[in-house]
Amino acid sequence: MGDFRFLLAAVAIALSAPSANAALAVPAGLNPGDTYHVIFVSSTMRDATSTNILDYDAHVTAAANAAGIGSGIGLEWRALGSTTSVSAYDHLAPLFPDTDNTPIYNQNGDLVATDLNGLFAGGALDGPILYDENGVSLTTLAWTGTFSNGAAYTSFTLGAANGFSIYGNSNIQFSSTWVTNASGDATLSQSIYGVSGLITVVPLPAAAWLFGSSLGLLAWLRRRPIS
Repeated sequence: MGDFRFLLAAVAIALSAPSANAALAVPAGLNPGDTYHVIFVSSTMRDATSTNILDYDAHVTAAANAAGIGSGIGLEWRALGSTTSVSAYDHLAPLFPDTDNTPIYNQNGDLVATDLNGLFAGGALDGPILYDENGVSLTTLAWTGTFSNGAAYTSFTLGAANGFSIYGNSNIQFSSTWVTNASGDATLSQSIYGVSGLITVVPLPAAAWLFGSSLGLLAWLRRRPIS
């Protein structure tokens, strides 16, 4: 009976092990070792008056951290946006070791673009961004200051001197208006798109296989005569 109580304790420990990536979308069909990126539209909002792209990075990072998919699991996030000093493409490129072959998914696990170059191919997406950092569907407007090819939208960037910036629509898939819907008063509060660094699919955590194997052993122990 002592063995049985010991195993129960081991199972309890396995079940209590934290799962850091629990809130991060893992697309179906990917195998251990496969890599991908995630894009979300922030549920939190801000204006588009800052000329510093790091302010927008801080915004999406805070949203990711609150959802448990940020610095706590070692994942970097950057804003999809252009200012007068940097384009969205150039700002996001350092997150992509391979800009041609690593897919981008939303927080529902749906393919948004085949790679960074596909994201900024100038037109439709494979699927809408649509989901926020928590995986909740959110149709909303998002500041970008960006042309559909990832270049800064001249005179309508984030922090543009004229006080107007370009925004996109998170529910658009079949046209470039996901990123260049219209221009608006930059003092208004809207969402921001956040793009992750590289994510690698890993095997199930040890706690998962330990729990599965422990269930079988528990059943066997229950059938053993008590000596």
